Amino acid sequence: MRRSKAAGWLSGLGDCWQVSGGMETSGMLKIVMIAAGGAVGALLRYFASGWAQKFAGGSFPTGTLFVNLLGCFLIGLLRALLAGQMRAGR
Repeated sequence: MRRSKAAGWLSGLGDCWQVSGGMETSGMLKIVMIAAGGAVGALLRYFASGWAQKFAGGSFPTGTLFVNLLGCFLIGLLRALLAGQMRAGR
């Protein structure tokens, strides 16, 4: 049976999952950690969106706009911080 390129790429993903310090995690622990992070993120997004919508009022989805802009800012900040660490590590 022939394997697709995607299947080969996906099978190698398990090798790159490590917790800081080089300690590998079990497959089930990875899934639980991802699920917990997703649940916390979804709850934070829900409450932040509700708070912003309540604060701004009106029919425009201000909460969604606020959460999306905040997410863009935080991703950019994380990118800048990681880029600085990469340059300092050279």
